[in-house]
Amino acid sequence: MKRYCKNIDITDRNLISKATYKCLKDKYTRNDTLELLSGISGLRKCQIYNIHYRYGRKALKVFIEFLIDTIRSELISKSISFPPIWYKEKIDPSSHKIRNIGIQHVKQQIYDYIAIEGLKPLLCRIGVHQYASIKDR
Repeated sequence: MKRYCKNIDITDRNLISKATYKCLKDKYTRNDTLELLSGISGLRKCQIYNIHYRYGRKALKVFIEFLIDTIRSELISKSISFPPIWYKEKIDPSSHKIRNIGIQHVKQQIYDYIAIEGLKPLLCRIGVHQYASIKDR
């Protein structure tokens, strides 16, 4: 099994780019995404939101490309850091139990997508029923 991911380089910019765009597909106006893009660009969250609102997500490509370079340099230097996971209580509609739901920051979700992209050759060999991280499986 270990030979399937032998030649995968998670610092490859194309792999990181593919994973980042997949992750951010419907998350451009979320507060944590705006916060992340604000942190790397120096603009305020409301300015980034207005750019997206007026010109669409293609206008944010410059920020996303800079984010990809930042993530790549974090992976190369092995200095990855995430904001802490925060928890929210939610009532389960079927059992009516109160559940603590952990919510990851979008940056951590991007790294999850990078891991899935890197492990795809292995995950496709395991079987359809054993994982939920690949879409449509």
